[in-house]
Amino acid sequence: MSGHPDLSNPPCQYASRSGDDNDESAAAPHPALSPTIPVASSQLDLLKNILLIARHSREPVCIACGNDRVCLFNDAFHELLDRRKVSPGESLDRLLGTLWPRVADAVRSAMNGVPAIVPSLPFSLLKNGKQDGILSDFVCIPVKNAGNTVFALYCCVRRTGQGNSPPENTLQPPDDRINDNPFLDNLPAGIMQISVNRDILYSNAAMAEMLGYPPGLIPENLDDLLPHSARNLPENVQFWCNLWHSTTRFSIDLLMKHKNGTYITTANDISLILDAGGKPAYALFVSRTTGKDTIPFSPHISLFDPLTSLPNRNFAQTLIGNAMQHADRSGKELAILLLDINRFKLVNESLGHELGDELLRLVAGRLKSALRKTDTVIRMGNDEFIVIAEHIRQTDDVRQIAANLLNTLSQTVRLGHHDISISVSMGCSLYPKNASDIDTLLKFADIAKTDAKKAGSNMIRFFSPNMNIVVLDQLLAESRLLRAMDKHEFMMFYQPRLSLKTGRIAGMEALLRWNHPKKGIVSAGKFIRLAEKIGLIQRIGEFALASVTRQLKAWINQGKTPVPVAINVSSMELHGPKLKESLQYLLQETGLVPQFFEIEITESNLIEDLDRVRQTLTDIRKMGITISIDDFGTGYSSLGYLSSLPADYLKIDSLFIADIVNNRNMASIVETTITLAHSLGMQVIAEGVETAEQLQFLRTKGCDQIQGYYCSRPLSPSGLETFMQRIGEKNTGYIHRE
Repeated sequence: MSGHPDLSNPPCQYASRSGDDNDESAAAPHPALSPTIPVASSQLDLLKNILLIARHSREPVCIACGNDRVCLFNDAFHELLDRRKVSPGESLDRLLGTLWPRVADAVRSAMNGVPAIVPSLPFSLLKNGKQDGILSDFVCIPVKNAGNTVFALYCCVRRTGQGNSPPENTLQPPDDRINDNPFLDNLPAGIMQISVNRDILYSNAAMAEMLGYPPGLIPENLDDLLPHSARNLPENVQFWCNLWHSTTRFSIDLLMKHKNGTYITTANDISLILDAGGKPAYALFVSRTTGKDTIPFSPHISLFDPLTSLPNRNFAQTLIGNAMQHADRSGKELAILLLDINRFKLVNESLGHELGDELLRLVAGRLKSALRKTDTVIRMGNDEFIVIAEHIRQTDDVRQIAANLLNTLSQTVRLGHHDISISVSMGCSLYPKNASDIDTLLKFADIAKTDAKKAGSNMIRFFSPNMNIVVLDQLLAESRLLRAMDKHEFMMFYQPRLSLKTGRIAGMEALLRWNHPKKGIVSAGKFIRLAEKIGLIQRIGEFALASVTRQLKAWINQGKTPVPVAINVSSMELHGPKLKESLQYLLQETGLVPQFFEIEITESNLIEDLDRVRQTLTDIRKMGITISIDDFGTGYSSLGYLSSLPADYLKIDSLFIADIVNNRNMASIVETTITLAHSLGMQVIAEGVETAEQLQFLRTKGCDQIQGYYCSRPLSPSGLETFMQRIGEKNTGYIHRE
């Protein structure tokens, strides 16, 4: 193969500063862009690969790197500049001209590792002063090396579609195949273009060489390069297809089959390209070998799970199909038992993945030992297993098999230094009674398993047609919830918190409500889990932040001084990557002080991936935003982790408040919790306070604030206005800040 390609010619432009300090055409480094960012040769290769991805997008992309901010940009960005000649080494401030002062802070932010967006910039002014009314967002994303150090900036321009001219299609059409291209063939990395159905539309010479094929003779479908056992795992391409609605670029290691029959480990940077309608068009793979040992080819790898040695998901179709044929010949029924381990993720995260794997091996062994010789157990993936029970004469036969499984699995296991109690949920479907094809059998078993989970631990449920009706109702509910977001049916209510020291309102909690066209106002507790399930929670979280922000700014414009508003954060948001960035962007764009905001975290959401949660909360608190732990006492309370969390408030759940006046045990628990929180430097908020007796008890025990119907129900913004006027806060603004 030849050396690195020359990027000095279209379709991609390359500029490098000459180093002549006396060159007046070269802008001096902007002082705000220090420190120096050195670029190693390996990093330059990465930049070239990133630019390669940018080449296939009509979205204007510019890459800045090095202390002198050497610029690389794609053809779309050059067109944005009206194809004007760019001086060697032209810096971003000179390149953007009069727009530089408006984007300088965003560039600084990215240089410090924080992505930034500058909305609605008149980039059309760069075209020789021509104004076509199109506004664009300027996005600046840091590019980091293996040491997590920023060494480059990925800058792109995304048109908002505002103005008189229609927005351009920023993405390639789905039929835009890559033809033989010397530029791509000369890259040291392997390149593949993959369709949605996994057809290989293009591969460069480096890809063929890496896999041992002559140029142009690589297999026609990606499945032919992957182990059979990997095709149906969460890491496979089909799963990526399911993610195309939420991400555009990611990286993953894959085993790929070499022409000689071995498997090699490849590192892949994947860019997902959408068509004009926002649907998946194709994926671009930038692949390289990792240097790890090759794995000999064996039929065993395609049919059996390497961890448990059980048949895997790929083998399941064959085994179930054979069992159905046996049932047809014998005239007997076939039972499909689908089960998973309850709270396996908790074990995995709290004890470590090695012990989690050991638990899976133990469960697999117990399943095999509890079954008849004619039965088969399959590991479908993660903690999910299937049992194929043949020669079923009557339903009681299945009940006996299930009882044996539950009894065997429920016995305590020893993992490391821990004794673990196992519970499972099990769903069953019957052939041919319930269904006559494999997919429907598995679907019905899954529906029954979901019903078993609702019933409690170590339960089994047999599929019935009524369950399918419930599932259909669930699908309708999902559809209604999705439409609710599009129809702007969500709204925010606010419930004040009363300070027991001053008797004034010291804060409030923002509560999401659904203004249902038939049911009226619906609380979040009745639909938030469904929103998480269908992937709507991110949009709802963004809506809540935006709504609270608008309300705070409205109060400020009215001359009122808001107290902090607590915003609930779901488990998916807390464990996801965008919460911190969203809050940073909100503060930067609105100019609101961070003291106006609180983030409220439910205690039960803290136990999973505690280290990551702790770091996220620490970073948020450093912004000046306070942290509240909600529903304390209802989750997995531990002094160890509670003392290490960067929290400002501890909210005692209403369950403990309801009976504190008459129940000594509850009173003792609440008093102890208050003492504990104060010793850890936290203030205490009691939820669900409804009586004067409860208030008096809490005041005498040193509780800091209360929240509940005794003070106020959750109110709409207009209702809150009336409430504040009624309690005499009208002349001092909404909130008295302590």
